[in-house]
Amino acid sequence: MKFKTLGNRNDPAVLFFHAMGVTGESSEPVAKYLQDRYFCILPTSTVYCKGQKYVSKANEFRQVEEYLKSQGIECIKLIVASSIGADLAMAFLTSTKLPIGHVFFDGGQFAQIGKGVRPMMTPFLYLAIKSLYWSKGGTLKKILWCDDVIFVVLRYTQLDSVLDTLRANRTKNIVFVSAGHREADRVVSIDLKKITIGQLPGAASDKQLIGRIFHGTKYKVVYEPNMEDYLLCHAAFVMPAAFACYKTDGDLKKLRGDTAYLNRVLDADIEGYRAIRDAGHTILPKEDADFEGEKYRKTCLRFFKLMCATSLGKLCAADHAMNAIDEMSALNRDLKKFFDENGAAYPTWRALEAEAGRYLQ
Repeated sequence: MKFKTLGNRNDPAVLFFHAMGVTGESSEPVAKYLQDRYFCILPTSTVYCKGQKYVSKANEFRQVEEYLKSQGIECIKLIVASSIGADLAMAFLTSTKLPIGHVFFDGGQFAQIGKGVRPMMTPFLYLAIKSLYWSKGGTLKKILWCDDVIFVVLRYTQLDSVLDTLRANRTKNIVFVSAGHREADRVVSIDLKKITIGQLPGAASDKQLIGRIFHGTKYKVVYEPNMEDYLLCHAAFVMPAAFACYKTDGDLKKLRGDTAYLNRVLDADIEGYRAIRDAGHTILPKEDADFEGEKYRKTCLRFFKLMCATSLGKLCAADHAMNAIDEMSALNRDLKKFFDENGAAYPTWRALEAEAGRYLQ
């Protein structure tokens, strides 16, 4: 293990146990507030120490005990433990002979997290931990100490199930992130190091906050102040591609060379965009505004052909569509309701839907 300290050794001792994926330095924002009155001890587990090898929990506990003894620590005023660090802290508490004044556990692994929420947390936690390595720790403060923001990773159909929990949460800023799909041993999600993020139209701008959250990461952040219309357009673009996935049982390569069908997919996209525009919404991204032009048709048709000729189709469309039939079905129902309420015509959309009907719910 490695140990870092802040404060005067003669002051009461505060011992920190860090969370998974970070080091003892992750506790510095708190320790710096305490260092004038307390001797703060920030150990880093051997798992994150170059040249060291994790042996056991008992060995970690022994190293902490030996270090405290070397510093002349005879009692501990406070133990602060985060996430899985609470597990080591519990082992320390039940084994040490040192007097302990107070204990504060933040999100220990014994926390009661509902089964419905756990799958939603997994993809973001995975990306958050990976980002620490990509940025060499640059994202650490953005993840742990950003301006009161939480990320909620979920599918469209899972939104209602978390609303009560979110209403009870005091966090001022909530970022919704769409999820990938779950397999037996992992969550699969395409990460292109790019994110489009913003708020609903009419709301106060979050651009500066978003900039602070992602500063120092490798992500290209596209700020969009009108996420309502952006997501509406995104759904209208994605849904016909999902129809194609269901028509081919998830194998888009079956459509390789079928230009006539791909043009129908494009026609359905245009029907959706036209309905959105005629209902008074903005077509986003701005590059798609001229969706009835020849340039847009050529660009999209080229993209669809590429999807059907390479593994891009499986990665970008088929995997998600085949593993999120409930989500695609709900999107389709809600989009058709929107089209009908605004008197839109969408015959090609309906025809493609009928061909994929055995999948849609």
